[in-house]
Amino acid sequence: MRRARSTRNSVRTWSIAPGPPSPPLPLPRWPLAESRPRREVLRATCLQLGSILDPGFFLSEWTAYDNVSIALDFESKSLQIRFCHLQKKYKLETMFKHINPELSVSEEENSRYAIIVPVMFPARSWVLKPSRPANDTEQRWEQKEKWERVVTIPLGSGSDISEPEPLTLHPTDRVVRLGKWIVYRVELRLSYAERQRFNQVLREAADNNLVEYDFAARAPIYKFFEIIKPLDLPDLYPLDPAAFFPDPKDFDIIYRLESLISQDFLHERNLNVNFYRKLASLPKERAVSILESFAARKRRVFSPYANLQDLAARLLPIVPTVIPPYCVMARKVIVTPTTIYVLEPTMETSNRVLRHYRHVQDRFLRVQFVDEAGGKVGASDYDSDINTELYARIYSVLKSGLKIGDRVYEFLASSNSQLREHASWFFAPTPDLSSDQIREWMGDFSKEKTVAKNAARMGQCFSSTRFIDEVTEIREIPDIYHNNFNFSDGVGKISLQLATKVAERLQLTSVPSAFQFRLGGAKGVLCVSNYVKGNCVELRPSQIKFKSPHAHLEIIKTSTFTSAHLNRQVITLLTTLGIPDKIFLDRMAQTIKRLDQMLGNPQVAIDFVLKHIDKYGTARAMASMVRAGFLERADPYIQNLIRLFRVMILKDLKGKAKIHVPDGAYLLGVLDETVTLKEDEIFVQITDPDDSSKLKTIVGDCIVLRVPCFHPGDVRTVKAVECPKLSHLKDVLVFPADGYRDLPSMCSGGDLDGDEFTVIWDTKLIPKTNYPPHEFKGSPPTTVKRVTMNKIKNFFVQYIKNDNLGMIANAHLALADQSPLGALEGHCLRLAGLHSVAVDFPKTGIPAIFERECRATAFPDFMEKPDKPSYESEKVLGVIYRSIQASDYESYESTLSYDLRFDCRIIVPGFEQFVPEARTLKFEYDHALRSLRNQYGIATEFELVSGYIMNYLQSGHKREFERREQVMDSSAALRAQFVDKFEEEFAGKTDVTYARKAKAAAWYYVTYHPWEIQHAATDGPIMFSFPWLMSGLLCEIATGDTRKRDERTADMTEFTIDALRRMVEEYHRERSEGSEGSDYVVLEDEIYDEMDEDDDDFAPLVITVQLGTAAGASTQEIMKAESRFYDFE
Repeated sequence: MRRARSTRNSVRTWSIAPGPPSPPLPLPRWPLAESRPRREVLRATCLQLGSILDPGFFLSEWTAYDNVSIALDFESKSLQIRFCHLQKKYKLETMFKHINPELSVSEEENSRYAIIVPVMFPARSWVLKPSRPANDTEQRWEQKEKWERVVTIPLGSGSDISEPEPLTLHPTDRVVRLGKWIVYRVELRLSYAERQRFNQVLREAADNNLVEYDFAARAPIYKFFEIIKPLDLPDLYPLDPAAFFPDPKDFDIIYRLESLISQDFLHERNLNVNFYRKLASLPKERAVSILESFAARKRRVFSPYANLQDLAARLLPIVPTVIPPYCVMARKVIVTPTTIYVLEPTMETSNRVLRHYRHVQDRFLRVQFVDEAGGKVGASDYDSDINTELYARIYSVLKSGLKIGDRVYEFLASSNSQLREHASWFFAPTPDLSSDQIREWMGDFSKEKTVAKNAARMGQCFSSTRFIDEVTEIREIPDIYHNNFNFSDGVGKISLQLATKVAERLQLTSVPSAFQFRLGGAKGVLCVSNYVKGNCVELRPSQIKFKSPHAHLEIIKTSTFTSAHLNRQVITLLTTLGIPDKIFLDRMAQTIKRLDQMLGNPQVAIDFVLKHIDKYGTARAMASMVRAGFLERADPYIQNLIRLFRVMILKDLKGKAKIHVPDGAYLLGVLDETVTLKEDEIFVQITDPDDSSKLKTIVGDCIVLRVPCFHPGDVRTVKAVECPKLSHLKDVLVFPADGYRDLPSMCSGGDLDGDEFTVIWDTKLIPKTNYPPHEFKGSPPTTVKRVTMNKIKNFFVQYIKNDNLGMIANAHLALADQSPLGALEGHCLRLAGLHSVAVDFPKTGIPAIFERECRATAFPDFMEKPDKPSYESEKVLGVIYRSIQASDYESYESTLSYDLRFDCRIIVPGFEQFVPEARTLKFEYDHALRSLRNQYGIATEFELVSGYIMNYLQSGHKREFERREQVMDSSAALRAQFVDKFEEEFAGKTDVTYARKAKAAAWYYVTYHPWEIQHAATDGPIMFSFPWLMSGLLCEIATGDTRKRDERTADMTEFTIDALRRMVEEYHRERSEGSEGSDYVVLEDEIYDEMDEDDDDFAPLVITVQLGTAAGASTQEIMKAESRFYDFE
């Protein structure tokens, strides 16, 4: 008897009466807002797995004929293909969004049709495990049976499907290559009636942008693919790249090849002997450069041999990668259930281990474990057993390593942050250096008997840090305890003298008040103290985690002022605590209004960006550029930064309910060493956002919180006070050292080892009551007699298996939205406790047990879960979400301007001497920045230099702020390198102010002048940011002396061009007479000796050049005037 299909459209209503928090009760399923779209299943005659060999040619590698069907679920936006093989039932599952736009349908002879489905990532693979003895006659897919994930499918009966150890990119030929054959061809034979239904399905698929459809003809647009078999190819099996490069010195070539093949930029079937022989014949640097250019395209190269010949013949210049001294090019591999992705080396801040072993730096490898589309291989929503094979694959890699070329990489260690990302460091041993020797050098971890903590202690050595210097004076001071609460957990002291030295090494313009650091086996925060003298640091027992002989101070980050923002979690808690929805909606409306005014009103732009201060200095630099008049002159660089700023805020408003709070700050937490502050008092002194030279002390009621936050008691109402004894501290949040319980621990279980807190003094956002803080008492961690590497590897897998942190957070957000009690609903309070357990899992080894009754069965629309039951949220988060259209920011690239406008104010007499060097440096900078952009998969230059990043090509599952920090740290390091190049010739010299401006003008000139753009050597599209490395100087030049601006009445256009012509002509005449190598000092002497700045003959020249744009001089006219005098060869 056929089972009745359950309907999910029936409506049930429920309510919870207001009152005190109730004990957890089962929540009924939330009704769907709309009727469920159809799920269409089409029976098929066969399934072929393979790849697109060339456009129009499908290479079929493997075929299944038994019980094949294809299903399109238009509710969950997913596609499933089912088939039987060797008497087992399998399914492949992918989301619509992971299907390439090349999906096509072909009409073939004898009523046969084919659907070709190319996917971006391998489909998730499943096998049906029977719950009772198999019945050979049964053909139904029983609901009692359980689908489990698989990582391999045998090609034939009796095949050994065990994966090679160590794991390699070239697996056995005994299995279906699920991770490589990611184009699925499904063949159907249809009757006339079935063709009508098939056409309807295709039309609905077209509505979901899956296939091309001719709506006028009411028929799909068919495409024909020729089918090719492996036997038709010259080589039956793909060639191994390592066979052509036996020299160990050529490993970089092998690595780059494996990277291109694994990411499908090159297909192994397109690589023949001729390709490898040609590549091997090239010098190593040339071969690597060509492979880099293949990777930079970020798309498939269908004719690699022809492309290789072309690039080898061009002899393009090889530009060495610019790597700051505190950075490394880190290699990374992503391991999925069915394949491996070898990623291009990425520039990032170094760490203690890589610095010490710099001679074998290229043998370190970061390995991350993810699901097929980059998501987490974490705990299952409903059954932990379904991912057993996935966990076994991960353990196999940890146990046996993985192989690239002739190198076998083995597990080394994993930091806390890496563990959250399911990542770790691997190392390829040499005859002289093993992983055990590296761990022994790192420190003595034997005293730590908790496996999780032991692993975390090792991971401290891999934190990304800036090396400062050896500290000769280290003192230990006691922690401060009251009522068994540690008020000083993680925070120590540093002398002002040493802090000043640190600031100088980091090239900071002022001395920060606090530093997050590593020092041997110690970690946490060092706060500047007026009571510590010399080059000294004072550490507390809570900061010293293990014994280490290293005494080098390393800095992770420094304290700085950053603007405060609300997010979904904070808004959920504040609404629960009685803050009216209108407050949030008004803030959103004000934000959108100002965003719309920014491009047309410079003062609004200045005011608004300064309300969004970031730690990278982007907002302040933008405000300076607008003040200097570049926005009014339609400079594309500042225009594009403002456009990105705008769309970034809109995207964050819709996707995160991220609302800026002008009366607030996001600050590093430190301790009141003077013990002056009373319980529930804080001290906050910040840099004035409107004037960075001034400080502002906050006084009055505030709230303090730390994200993520889930419990109503995580929002603490406190009082900010004046405190003269702490007046030397700025841009930090100073907590009291007195009271019953320390404030940081009441804010989502925080401490002072590097946690940052949001403080808000906006009275409209301060609740009337202080809800009792969450009292979390976790279970004591499990200890062992001796921690071994096998136990650490096993813990790593157990963490992945039980990593439900995100699921708990999502359930809390959904259930709080569904309950009138908000975050006070019983299940939400239980989830807040579970989240604390999950956060401590990396330290305790005790997982959070996510009970079924606490799980959400439906999700509000603002959580954007198309594959789950959903409804339209009536609360403020839903209103915010629906107030902004995704179209307002999704097409942001089309709004960017590339219309270069040369600003004649930025011409300084004498700039000509610096032009040749500026051209060279610009080429190097553009190449380096473009490489960095390709490494991180960021669409535009403007995103990379500003931090207003809309999308990442490869995000793994880092939290967005962590991804942005990693990208911006690399970007900032690169830019700092070129700032150093600008300044190096002025080092130790005096009276260089004018020469520095002339050089900055030359950098601007080679970037913006039309003739330079037309004739510049470049390996990619035009880039803008080079001169803005010296934005401060450009702003000074633009706003220079304008005393005689109105004195001239003649036609300024002709004078400006003539003045520029005369400067260029004179410079080239001097060069032809042998003065090409003159030093900038000679130039400066000539300027000041022969043309005194106060001389009337000198002033008009500068003034009229400054007025050129306003007077109407176009870039075409300037280019025409100069073209006769420049020899760009």
